[in-house]
Amino acid sequence: MELTKEESYGILKTVLHLDLSEEDKLKPDLILLNKIILAVHEHLPFQNLTLMAENVSDRHRPTWGEIKSAMLKNHGGLCYPMNLFLYRLLEVIGYEVTMAHSTITQWPNINKNDHVIVFVHNVNNEGNLFLAEVGLGCPTFDAIDMSFEKESKIYEQSTHVYKYTKSGGKGFRMYKDPEDASWKELYVFDLLGTKEMEQFEPYYDRIFADPTVGIFHSIIRTAAFPKKKATAITNDTMTVEDQEGNVEKSKLATDDDIINEYKKLFPQFEESIVKSALANWRSLQKEKSK
Repeated sequence: MELTKEESYGILKTVLHLDLSEEDKLKPDLILLNKIILAVHEHLPFQNLTLMAENVSDRHRPTWGEIKSAMLKNHGGLCYPMNLFLYRLLEVIGYEVTMAHSTITQWPNINKNDHVIVFVHNVNNEGNLFLAEVGLGCPTFDAIDMSFEKESKIYEQSTHVYKYTKSGGKGFRMYKDPEDASWKELYVFDLLGTKEMEQFEPYYDRIFADPTVGIFHSIIRTAAFPKKKATAITNDTMTVEDQEGNVEKSKLATDDDIINEYKKLFPQFEESIVKSALANWRSLQKEKSK
């Protein structure tokens, strides 16, 4: 996965818009790690728009070259390209990193190992471990200190209240359901990471190419968190969180309305990409209504 130190510094400055000191003074510490994680949430959207814009026969697990190109365009992506990109970026900067398998358990149909997370080792102190997550579409603005025995502290960020737990040799992300205030499981993950990236590929070959797997061949979702506030378009619904934390959802009546909102909220996507994704999504809606 080719990425030079010079390229990584350029990404930090021009893609993630971090105000950094001289390159030779850049320290791979917790402060910088948290700055990078937050900047990814702010500037690189979690999205399957570009996947839905492709014909089904052309869909595939993105190569490293395609991932790198997408991030340089501020396109972001789904969990695999987002967290793989973070892994490689941190590695080049000088962090000790591994990746671990994870499975989203919130959905009715569970697909084993359909998520990945990043572990960052020995940050500031020998032996400590942090979890870094930028590929979820929900806020995880800080590296999660994994030194807890059973439960992490509770995080309240943007529209999301969550915590991490450990049980039976596995880790879990839990979120508080806003409707009944109960804690529910979002995903489970391995507590041991790996540097063997090849072992993730078979799962994502299927996830990206098989339209019957998961939800991201049947919806369009684009979400980011500028200034730590949620901004999203899911199919024909726009969600915007203001600076006071109030969330407004709006139905977008026509494709032109959707395209116009993409131009305002996510201008990095060419109109042709949005139109193609919408056409494929509309076609699916027609098939379902028959």
